Amino acid sequence: MKLKLGTVVYRSERGHKGFYYPVRSRSLTLSSAVEVRSLTWVGGGPSLRPLYALGDVSAFDGEGHYHHFGGVFWISKEDLFDSCEKSKNVCD
Repeated sequence: MKLKLGTVVYRSERGHKGFYYPVRSRSLTLSSAVEVRSLTWVGGGPSLRPLYALGDVSAFDGEGHYHHFGGVFWISKEDLFDSCEKSKNVCD
C-alpha cells in the first residue's frame, strides 16, 4: 500500500529486548508518498499500527526540520485507511 503525502507518522526506537516502540512524543508529517508493508506485530497500544517502509521515508517535524529514514515506523490506526492510496479499493 502507499501512504499519501501529509500523513502523520511516528518513528521507532529500540527498547526492551530489542523490540521496536513508537516515539509518541514526536510526530512527523510525510513530505512525499511512501510505499509500505503492513506488519502483524503486537505493540503500539490500541491506537498505533506498525508499518515497514519499502523505500526511503522523507518527513518533517513540527519545527520544520526534515528527517530521512527507513524501516519500521508507526501510524494511527484511525488514519491508516484515510491516508493510504487504495489499490482495487483494498487497503491492508
